[in-house]
Amino acid sequence: MKLLSIKWHSAMSGFTMRDLLAVVFAMASFAILAASTVAGSRTHADRLVCANNLRQLGIATHIWAGAHDDQAPSRTSMARGGTSDHPGAANAWLHFSWISNELITPSLLACPGDYGTRAASDWTPGPSGFLNPSYRANAVSYFLSLHVDAAEPLSWLAGDRNLESGTYSQGCGLTAVGTTAVGFDRILFGPSPVQWSATNIHLANGNLLLNDGQVHQTDNLALGNNLRDSVWFTTRNHVLMPR
Repeated sequence: MKLLSIKWHSAMSGFTMRDLLAVVFAMASFAILAASTVAGSRTHADRLVCANNLRQLGIATHIWAGAHDDQAPSRTSMARGGTSDHPGAANAWLHFSWISNELITPSLLACPGDYGTRAASDWTPGPSGFLNPSYRANAVSYFLSLHVDAAEPLSWLAGDRNLESGTYSQGCGLTAVGTTAVGFDRILFGPSPVQWSATNIHLANGNLLLNDGQVHQTDNLALGNNLRDSVWFTTRNHVLMPR
């Protein structure tokens, strides 16, 4: 017992303030590294879930389109069961709600990395339902492309809502959107390059759902190339932002 006491005293007497500071610095560095690793893993996992959500959205849209001349709801008139001329067509959530029978759960419309989105639990107007006014646009993380076309496999169908730049327009020759709401109908060829937000959702990256069912995880360079390949109607690509 005495021997142990002597050794302990000897060890403590040799531990200087410099040693203590070195230990504290090492522990702080480890904590920062661990936090960064966890954050990076979480971001990567969120993006994978988001990509899978978009794949499910693509499948649901194609199932719906299979009964409507292979066109999405936003490219189909109300007389034929679609939403292109619906009074609420300026709202992305409306078009997504049209495939509720095929999509199963509205929670697939919310990216886990989009902290400004509230995932709805069902398609009803109930307290946590997608059609509840407090959900609707707030329950959607994805934009909707209005120029998706059955004959154009590389045309955009949807993607993450964290697109930046471009210019805004109120008109679109294919649908009735934009005539009643400024800022929903975004034209993606403007004075500034289109890019993913560096501070929102996937941090300067994003997912794009193509009409052939592919989901591309892109950085800003790949986004520009993807946009060029997706345009078929004119020199423009109209997308409808959820909010």
